[in-house]
Formats: sequence, C-alpha cells, structure tokens
Amino acid sequence: MNETLKLKLSGLPAEPGVYLFRDAAAALLYVGKACSLKSRVRSYFGRTRDQRLAARFIEKNVADLEFIVTRSEKEALLLESSLIKKLKPRYNLRLRDDKSFLNLRLDPRDPFPRIVPTRQVRRDGALYFGPYPGTRAIRMTLRFLRSFVPLRDCKDADFQSRTRPCLEHEIGRCSAPCVGLRSQAEYARDVERAVRILRGETTELVLLVEKEMQEAARREQFERAAALRDYLQSIAAAAPRAAETGACGDLDAVGVWREGGLTQVVVLFVRQGRLVDRAAFTLQQELPEDELLAQFLQRFYEGGRPVPAEILLPGEAYGRAALAQWLAERRGSRARLWAPRRGEKARLVELARENARLSLHASSDRRERAALLLEELRARLDLRRVPVVIDCVDVSTTGGKETVASCVQFRHGEPHKASYRRFRIKQADPQDEYASLREVLSRRGLRARAEQSFPDLLIVDGGRGQWNAARAVLDGLGAQHVDLIGLAKGARRGRGLVLKQGEEERIYTRGAGDPLVLEQVSPLNMFLQRVRDEAHRFAIAYHRQRRGRRSLASELDAIPLLGPRRKQILLERCGDLEGIRRASEAELAALPGIGARVAREIARHFGR
Repeated sequence: MNETLKLKLSGLPAEPGVYLFRDAAAALLYVGKACSLKSRVRSYFGRTRDQRLAARFIEKNVADLEFIVTRSEKEALLLESSLIKKLKPRYNLRLRDDKSFLNLRLDPRDPFPRIVPTRQVRRDGALYFGPYPGTRAIRMTLRFLRSFVPLRDCKDADFQSRTRPCLEHEIGRCSAPCVGLRSQAEYARDVERAVRILRGETTELVLLVEKEMQEAARREQFERAAALRDYLQSIAAAAPRAAETGACGDLDAVGVWREGGLTQVVVLFVRQGRLVDRAAFTLQQELPEDELLAQFLQRFYEGGRPVPAEILLPGEAYGRAALAQWLAERRGSRARLWAPRRGEKARLVELARENARLSLHASSDRRERAALLLEELRARLDLRRVPVVIDCVDVSTTGGKETVASCVQFRHGEPHKASYRRFRIKQADPQDEYASLREVLSRRGLRARAEQSFPDLLIVDGGRGQWNAARAVLDGLGAQHVDLIGLAKGARRGRGLVLKQGEEERIYTRGAGDPLVLEQVSPLNMFLQRVRDEAHRFAIAYHRQRRGRRSLASELDAIPLLGPRRKQILLERCGDLEGIRRASEAELAALPGIGARVAREIARHFGR
C-alpha cells in the first residue's frame, strides 16, 4: 500500500457516502456505498477484517481512492447507482437488460379498457399481470382470447374517431363498442372475464376452446380443430403455472451459488402464491455476499421491473434498511426485505439456491464442452490461438440489387447477439462480391481497431478468392494476428444447405494450397456450419426487410391519392401489402382517413 493511500485511509470520515477505488493509472475500478466510510473502506485493508473475496483483489490493484460524503445512507445508495451508470467501473456488478419479461396492462378507469403488452410497470392505478416469460405464447393467447372475450385493441384516437365497425369486428375479434354495438355494462363483464383468465383462472376459457374443438372435429373441420388444439397448448404455456408454494401474495426469492470463480444468482417469482417463473444470472464477481446482494438488488429493480411486497434473501444485504426504503418508494408501499430462517419462505430461498446451483453446473458443462470444441478447432485448423471470439461475414444480394451484408459474433461457442451488425453496401459495386466484402470488412475493422476488439477468428463465406480479399483488408488494418478461414459451401436448395453425394464443405485456411475437408457429421463441421448459417440468416433477413420496404413503397406510391398519412393508416390496420390486397372496398372505405373515393382507387389498382 502506497503512502498516499495510507494517508487517505487515515483521514476517512465516519459519515455515510460513496467511495471510488482507482488503479495506478487512475482508471476507475470500483464504486461502493457505505453507511460509515471510515469503517467500510478500512475493512478492505485491515488485518482483522473478515475474509472477503474482494480483499485480495483490492490489495493487488487499488492504488488510490476518492470519497464523497452524503447526508444519508439512502442518498449514498442513489449516488452510487448514478456513478455506476455514468462511469461504468470495471468491477462493479452489471446485469444485462433482460427484456424477456412481459407484463400486461389494463386500466379499469377507462370506460372501454384494452389489454396491452408492456415492459414497464408504473404506479398509475392500472392493473398489471405478469411477469410472463413466453412473449410469443402470451401474444398468441391474447389474440385467441379476443375471439371469446372480444375486447378492443385499437388506440384511443382510433376508437374515438370511428363511425363504423372495423375489420377486427368483421372477423369476430372485437365487439365494436366504438359504434355502440356493445354497451358499457356488457363490456365491463367482458373485462371481468378477461381479468380472471389473466390471473390464471383459465378453466372457463379451456372449456370453451375444448367445446369448439370437439364441434369442429364433429363437422370434420380438422384444420380448425388442429388450430384450436394448438391454442390450448398456448394457453397452458402462457397462463401462470399452478405450482403452489404455500406462500401467500406476491414475492421474489433470491438464491446464490458460488463455485469456481463464478456466481450464479436465481430469482424465483411467486405471484398470488404460485411459482410462475424464474430469472438466472451468471456473474464473474469477487464481491462478498452482502455487497453482492445489495448491488444485485439495485441493478435488478432499478428499471421498470415490478417490486413485490416481499423479497426473500439468502443472507444479509449490505445497507438493507436503505435498500428497503428505496424499494418501498419504487413500489409505492412497504416492501419487506429479509432473510427467513424457517418455514415455507425459507424453503423457497433454499429452492432458489438449488436452482442457482443446478443452473451454474449446467452452464459450466456447456462451457466445458465449448472449450473442448474450440481447442479441437484450433488444433485441426492450425490456428494461432483458441478462437474464443469468432466473427463471420456474409454478403447477400439478388442480381446485384439491394446488396447487404451481415457480421455475426460467437463467444465461447455461443451467439453473442449484442455484437451482431448489418451493413448496407454504400461504395462498392453491388454486383462485385469481392468489393462488397472488402467494404464491409474495412468498416467493421476500423471500429474494431479503434476499440481494440478484433476477433480471434474471422470466417468469410466463400473460397480462395474471398479469403484473399479478406486477408488483404486485415493486413491493411494491422490485424495480422487475426486467424482467417473461408468456408465454401455446397449446393443450396431453398433455405437449407444440401451437399450432394461426394461433395463436402471446403475450408480455406491459406491463400494457396488445397482446402481442408472435414467429415460431414463431425462436431467441428457442424459448428462451422452453424456459425456460417447464422450469418446467412441474419443477412437474408436484412435483405428481405429492405427488399420488402422497397417493393411496398413502390406499390403504394403507384396508387393515386395515397399520401404518407394514408399509407401509414393502411399499414397499421391491414398489416402488410397482402392485407391491403385482400381487404374489400367497403372495408377499406371504413378505415379512418380513407373513404370511398380512395378505396375505389386502391381496389382499381389491384384489379378489382
């Protein structure tokens, strides 16, 4: 410990505040809060401190510290959160923004409320249902729910301006309260029925669906019966799972398991006494458990995630009183933060801990298998290093039109979608694949050089020509250390890759010489195909998106009297070009802002 650091430690005040650890180069390492700066910071360096995991790291790396005194522990908590977001210290706990949890919102104060998906839960007097893990299943179930409980899904502006029923009413998915076809009292009964279903009381809905499925089968409408069967499965997947816990009300139970330098945190969500879902996070942290829990709770609940009435912990969280106060303010009422020692709630925490253990072991097994595969890949392809980070580039075009490219990234053998990038070819001749590849690699490589984020291995979709083009770009960027292979595929039919008899994938690892051929069913070959096909899928999706926009825009531009606003209305209400083409003239005329004259022009354009 240097003299400057010793002097600062001796002058620490006993007031609450925030401390910042820096290394010898003045880079920020860690930000923490304390109810007493003097005792908390000294505990990292004192001889009699508890055996913190973080202490070894602190002694090796910390060369300087700063502190900010606050008026209260709660103010220190808020300041710590603000500094972490702004300064992004290297060793503070960070959670990926988890957008997989969807809630449903219904405002009972609205005379004719609608149910809308949302990821934000606010204190606005509305009813919220969730969290629901299966986004696709929830939306599918809501669409089907409206066929039995036909609540509106249009925006308030459209609802108030309608003069005749819309297409949703025509297909039986809305009762058209906007034009008086459903009274407020009748609509309120529909809302009550929908609320019961969303709360997990799906018995009534299931009985209705089963009855209609049997009727469809009796009439030999087998496609309809199969669709109803699929909807029943969606309802079962979307409704809160009836795993009774013995606990009452809404609560979250946190479990922690540490092993081999990794920490797994699992949160079990209990709603109305039922275990409905879980969230799992793998962390590389050396924080002591009390500090880990405190930081985790801040990161976990600081977004729009709903705060339950109780949060069960496996142990004490540092600054628990301030955390509980902060959580209560976010909730709008008291939020209890505690560690149960016995009873059903203690068993819930133990269940969360067991889930964390199993989840960490499962992820460790995957990492071990991936590590073995990547080591084998390094040896077989004679790479300079184990390819922990792999980039794959693919160019997609149709006759030289709308040429685009994709670059996907795999880390430790798994897709890292936050690093996916797509490119529209701007300078190169769209019909020149080599020039397009050089442009993409140059644009991607310039950023990688600025951020020092070159991959260990770059894969290009193609043979010797693509390999030579890519190698020239990498060498020009000073990235001679990056390994490069070209993956030449066989014949492609439709969306799938098909290798003819005697035809194998060819891997080019050098600009000259014969390519390497792997066994078709080997794990290495299948992994490389998976990476290449993911790049191809991402490029094709972008290509189709741009091509669809261009064809849609040109198609609608050819129809007289259609301005930007009317095009937007058509797309919002009909979905796509096919929906506009299928809509009758009367249905089009009923859309707001369209009218009979414009509807006639649209129908005439499509030959009706």
